[in-house]
Amino acid sequence: MAAVMEQERDYQALVTDEIVESKYIPYAHLKYTDHDEEWVITSIEHPLLGVQEHEGVIITMVGSVKRDLATGGYAEIWQDNMGREVTGAERQRMPERGQEQLEGPFKVWDFRVREVEVTDGPEARAELLESHEQAKRRVKAEERDRQSTEATLAEAVSKLADSVNVSEQPTRRKRGEG
Repeated sequence: MAAVMEQERDYQALVTDEIVESKYIPYAHLKYTDHDEEWVITSIEHPLLGVQEHEGVIITMVGSVKRDLATGGYAEIWQDNMGREVTGAERQRMPERGQEQLEGPFKVWDFRVREVEVTDGPEARAELLESHEQAKRRVKAEERDRQSTEATLAEAVSKLADSVNVSEQPTRRKRGEG
C-alpha cells in the first residue's frame, strides 16, 4: 500500500516560489563558500520536503542571496540564541549587551525548489540488484563447472598415465626364448 501511495504523489507540487530552506554562511567563511547571486543545489533526498532517496526523485533548488530592502545590497543577518534572524538595522537599535549575544554576521541564501525530476531510480536499483544476484549465481555455476572439468581432466590424465605405465613395463623373456 505504501508503494502505491508513493507512486501517486505529485512531486511537481514541490516546485514553489516559497522558501523551503535557508543557509547561513558566516562572513568569515565566504572565501570558502561564496556563490554570488545564485546557489544551485541538486539532491536526491530532502527530509524537510519529505522526499527520500528511495523515491527516485531529483530535486533542483536555487538559493538567492537575501537582500537588504533599504540598501538593495546583501542583507547582513545576525541570529539570536533562539535562531531568529536579526537584521543589521535591528542590531544597531539593540543595547550593546544584547548585540554581544548575537551570532553573525551571516550572508544568507534562501532556497526555493525550481525543478523536480522523477526518475526510474528505484526500478533501476532493483534491476541492478537482480542482475548482480544473477551474476553471482553465474560465477558460482561457472566455478562448479570448472572444478568438475578439472576433476574429470585429472582423472583422464591419471588413467592415461596408468595405461602408459602398463604398456611401458618391460616384458620378461622366458629362458630358452630368443
